[in-house]
Amino acid sequence: MVRLSGLYLACAAAVVLAASSAWGFIDPDFTPVHLARQSERILVGTLLAAGTPEHWCFPTPDALKGPAGERVEFGIEGCPAEQKPTIRSALQAASSRPAVLFIGTYSAGRLGYLNVGGLWLSAREVRGKAWAVTGVNQKMSGTYAGGTDMLIRMTRYILADPEGAVPVNVGTAWSYQIGIAPSGRSVAGLAVVEPLPGKERYLFAASVEGDRIFLGVRNDEKFEDATERFDLASSSSCFAWVDLDRDGRMDLVCANGPRLLCFHLGKTGRLVAEPAGALDMVASCIGLAPAGAAGDGAVRIVASTPGRPVLLEWRDGWKAADLPGAVAGIAGEVVFPCISADLDNDGYPEVLQPRSGGALFWKGAADGFRPAVRTDMRVGKRATAPALGDFDADGFLDVFQSDRDANHLWVNDGHGRFRDVLESTGSLAYKGATGASDARAVDFNHDGRTDLLLAYTDADIVYHFNRGFRCLGEEGDLRLTGLVEQTDGAAPGVVACASMDFNGDGSEDMVAAFTDGSFSCFYNDLVDAPGIHVRLAPGVRGPVTVRAWQGEVVPVCTGAWPVGANASTFISLLKPGEVTLKWRLPGKPEQIRTLSVEGTPPNIAIE
Repeated sequence: MVRLSGLYLACAAAVVLAASSAWGFIDPDFTPVHLARQSERILVGTLLAAGTPEHWCFPTPDALKGPAGERVEFGIEGCPAEQKPTIRSALQAASSRPAVLFIGTYSAGRLGYLNVGGLWLSAREVRGKAWAVTGVNQKMSGTYAGGTDMLIRMTRYILADPEGAVPVNVGTAWSYQIGIAPSGRSVAGLAVVEPLPGKERYLFAASVEGDRIFLGVRNDEKFEDATERFDLASSSSCFAWVDLDRDGRMDLVCANGPRLLCFHLGKTGRLVAEPAGALDMVASCIGLAPAGAAGDGAVRIVASTPGRPVLLEWRDGWKAADLPGAVAGIAGEVVFPCISADLDNDGYPEVLQPRSGGALFWKGAADGFRPAVRTDMRVGKRATAPALGDFDADGFLDVFQSDRDANHLWVNDGHGRFRDVLESTGSLAYKGATGASDARAVDFNHDGRTDLLLAYTDADIVYHFNRGFRCLGEEGDLRLTGLVEQTDGAAPGVVACASMDFNGDGSEDMVAAFTDGSFSCFYNDLVDAPGIHVRLAPGVRGPVTVRAWQGEVVPVCTGAWPVGANASTFISLLKPGEVTLKWRLPGKPEQIRTLSVEGTPPNIAIE
């Protein structure tokens, strides 16, 4: 095992450093692939105390590689005194949880790396089944800096797939940048919309000073202002694109303050104000989220306010009602816009409203929504809209959110329970600046691992690429270049982002809106990436969570994405070849479709 000797000697006298100073550099020459392939044995066991605070064991370890063996014991008596409190705390916190031991042979004997609670420890074998922990191994965080549970899953994947990989850099760059709109009016949000599903892709830019819409020209790097073509006359602080009347065309629902308006897209291609769609709410609308359909197919939208969210149903006009069990909030509680997605993969969208006192969760069901349940998902002031993505590759949507003072990554267990795991997510833990203006789950490097894009009004974008199984990296590889300088000499920050393959080269591009009101498109250097375009068939209400799986021995989810009716979604793959798509619609069994993807990405209608 080539790497063991040097790191063991370095770690024997290592001093515990703060994570921010010890972590941050990915070692491209010794990744988890090297570690797994070079190890003679890899043992996984439930960590238990063995009599004293300095003695621990695997009672009955399993083997990921090599023979399983019997009880394995660990002692920390020989660790440097200054490290013992850290090591002891890590072992106690990880008690009764899985840990993993990588074993190799060197001229000095058998050496090992023990990963427990995300902490790397060096160890040496002192007798057949006993190991002396020699100290904290800071350098191994360059190999892997995530959670132990995810390292075990990653190792299984590497051993099962001869082509298994763990990225060490972002793997892409911007090839070209163009300006779409000059500075001027503010931008409240960006979204991609296909007014006719599966057809031309447009960029919608919301503004309280007047919305705009731009056509991304395929086979070319340019955008055309289509605002007049659509006769777009809305001014929005929040919006949603839905097919209200089930005619196969996207309609615009938007709000500016407490006034809700609807614009119907007719056969002429123009957006016409719908008189029956005007609604005065009791408080300002701060968010609009499509939330599936009622039993008769009527579109549902959740309208968020600083107090109670309102459930709207469209039947030639709005029917408004409170979500069951909704509360206005506790004194001083900060409320943020609701999100809606199928979070448990049962076919019915859920509603989640982030709040400083704990998010409210409404489970979707055949007859509507269950009463709200308060969760432990707490956010602080000035939080971004949540980013939904499957960061740990288990097929369920996780939730990232950034506020002024902290970032949060809540993993979803598929049953309406969420756990903040930010401290075991690699670069998000040690390089994750707080106070993001926008957050997006994306996959610009098209490797089938869900990445995280963060934007900042006082800076640039930061791209945390996923090395696999919720271990993220950020090496400063993907930034915005050529920003137009403001008159005071400061480069504008980023307000919002959107992603889509705007020029039709088979790769996702990015649009960024800046603090000066301008916005530009940054074209992806990659082309012809392996993947699948999925869209909702006409009449299917979104959002629908679509998952893609690859791998026979150890299946890996290459993405779970909330697909809405407004536009198609591109799902990247780990590699060309066989892929299995899974989704579920309300009241129907899970749909499973296996296909071979080679060359041009196929277009799949979800129905």
